Amino acid sequence: MAHTAERTRIQKTRTPTPRTAVTELEAMRASIKQVTSSKRAAKAFLRGAGVLDKQGRLTKPYRP
Repeated sequence: MAHTAERTRIQKTRTPTPRTAVTELEAMRASIKQVTSSKRAAKAFLRGAGVLDKQGRLTKPYRP
């Protein structure tokens, strides 16, 4: 039986204007909170970053 992973969409934010250090830090914290909100969200982020493949295994550059 094949396992199909459900896709979780991570919202990408664009910066329309320059931010101060404080607002940039707040944005980073919000992004981290979203990515770490669930195991599914974390895996979706890692797949998008190229750390995990579609099956959830480490890609070649990250294997020991």
